[in-house]
Amino acid sequence: MKKTLFAMLLTLACLCGTQGQRFEWAKGYASAQQGSEIKGTVADREGNLYILGTFRNDARWDGEPLLPITPYGYYPDTRNTVIAKISPTGQMLWKKVIHGNNGQNSIPYDIKPVGDTAFACLVDMVLPGYDNYLYFLDTLIPGESDYPIASRFFCNLCLVYLLFDYSGNVLEQHFIGMSYLDAEGNDIVIQYVDSTPWYYFTPIQNPSFDVDARGNIYLSRTATDITYDFFADPWEELSALNGGISAIRVWVDRREVGVVRLDSVRGMHHTGPHLLKFSPHFDSLLTSRYLFQSGDLKLPQLHLMLDSDDVYAVGNMDMLGIEEIVLWIDSLSNIGIAHSEKHCSVGFIAKLDTELTPLWCKHLDDNAHEDSNINDYRSFFCNMSVDQDSNRVYVNGFVQRQRGDDFLYMIDGYPLEIVKNDAFVISFDMETGRFLSCGIVPSAASSHLGGYNANNNLVARNNRVLMQNVYYEGANYPNDTIRLASHVPSLGMTVFDYSGNVIYGFDFQSYSPNNRPSAISLVDSNFYLCNLLLGDAVFGEVNVPQQGYHACIARYVDTAFMTPYRADTDTGDVRVVMVEDQGAWTHYPNPFRQRVNIEYQGSEPLRTTATLTDATGRSTEVRLSEQGTGRYRLDFADVPQPRGSRVLFLTLTTASGRQHTLQLMTAWE
Repeated sequence: MKKTLFAMLLTLACLCGTQGQRFEWAKGYASAQQGSEIKGTVADREGNLYILGTFRNDARWDGEPLLPITPYGYYPDTRNTVIAKISPTGQMLWKKVIHGNNGQNSIPYDIKPVGDTAFACLVDMVLPGYDNYLYFLDTLIPGESDYPIASRFFCNLCLVYLLFDYSGNVLEQHFIGMSYLDAEGNDIVIQYVDSTPWYYFTPIQNPSFDVDARGNIYLSRTATDITYDFFADPWEELSALNGGISAIRVWVDRREVGVVRLDSVRGMHHTGPHLLKFSPHFDSLLTSRYLFQSGDLKLPQLHLMLDSDDVYAVGNMDMLGIEEIVLWIDSLSNIGIAHSEKHCSVGFIAKLDTELTPLWCKHLDDNAHEDSNINDYRSFFCNMSVDQDSNRVYVNGFVQRQRGDDFLYMIDGYPLEIVKNDAFVISFDMETGRFLSCGIVPSAASSHLGGYNANNNLVARNNRVLMQNVYYEGANYPNDTIRLASHVPSLGMTVFDYSGNVIYGFDFQSYSPNNRPSAISLVDSNFYLCNLLLGDAVFGEVNVPQQGYHACIARYVDTAFMTPYRADTDTGDVRVVMVEDQGAWTHYPNPFRQRVNIEYQGSEPLRTTATLTDATGRSTEVRLSEQGTGRYRLDFADVPQPRGSRVLFLTLTTASGRQHTLQLMTAWE
């Protein structure tokens, strides 16, 4: 009885999904100056949206200014932080603002849910000096006020961790900073003020974080652990590489919570992602690790799976202008990435355990990266999403090639269909890191995600992978064909299935080259997408006129999001992926009509002769056409179609005689 009721509800949800698709509203805050953008979002079970964004002083929501005070000072306009709650109907229910005067910017970085009743944010800001002020959440604080962080830090730079409940109450706030120790283990002092030492403070750049089920906080930062002796003439470079820096002292709320020793860490100025694990409430530093030992890396992000204690870090190794550089995660784990390249930037994803020990690492490569005639090879990994139902971790990104067309993008030596400038979604097995699938935005010319620092722009759930993107000269979606003039960009969204097939797409008819996709959230049937608009846009039936630098939120409702995607239309292709020689495969959509594409990765090739068997047992010899390394196609235009047969069995044979049989569903009459 329960199974029957569940099947009825599932069928009803699928039927409703074809009728309950619509954009309900699109709104946000706008400014005449650059600097308004939503950096991240969290949604609760009631469909409320919590946003973390940056804005200029003149930004307004529904005609009301975001900044509740009149700024003053020599440089009154700054880049500010807003944390707000938006209802499912588009009303701003509450907001919290961080604003400083005289050029004291606050920079929001990341927002994450914490349990079912709270969320946390990371914000970088400058504490006020003697002639400055800080508007912090709901309080105006003058300069030289007492703060829960030592004022001796250089320029009063700090990272603040804020924990809110859904009503906007601050449950916790912590001020985080780091300072250097010299070769003798003493604090590096840059000057004395009234006999009080001011220590050199290292900014926590490009941070990201997550919180596990026990309350431990994982923090990542882009480390640039190098400073100068300000008293030397000329200034002397200090780093762990030359022995000038021996350790980093970690401060939280005026307390030392741990020291990171650098004497056992080799590297080039310790650039790259540095991962730290804190106990609940930042009481102590439990462990830390430099993910790579050398190189210049951009935007490391940290994602923690709360229910299985797996840590995933995604980012980019920027090696432009650096020759003969080798990067590795840990000298004991035998896991690493090696490159010898003059001009390249390589996206990577790494999995670690809760002690921050690396388990696997994958990166995008190409067959021409050592060719001195091929310059400006760049691949960027931007965001990740984890789906336990499919046991996959998904990464989106894009590639750029300035010149040179004779190349092939690869992962673990497996060729991908990425071309010169493409946005993509790649999936990996969560346990082993094995590459599983790759989906490409079907643009007419090229596509991207708005820059390597695009934030939280990927969701994977119920056999759907959703992301916003920018594409040029149009796109060929299964549900729509868009044609634009030469090199005209448009903002849109692409939906893939788990195997990388494009299900459908949206075109938002916004054609500014400066449009930028931003954060998205999906809860049940509620899908929120945020973006930076510099022109008109159309979200379904909702028209959004140009409003300067517009941080826009659009709400899309689709009841089909609550159930797994099943293809019910014929696109003419079945995508069959065989992995290694064990014969693991998937095929979408189903049924098919015209042809079958086979992508095969194994130690030996497939024979081009295969056997097709219908449900009655009658067999026909068919021939596969080779489409490239590891890629084959079976065209059914030349194959007799058994009448009434809806199930076919395709038997494939490797060069050594191993056989693999695939079950295919047809759409023939």
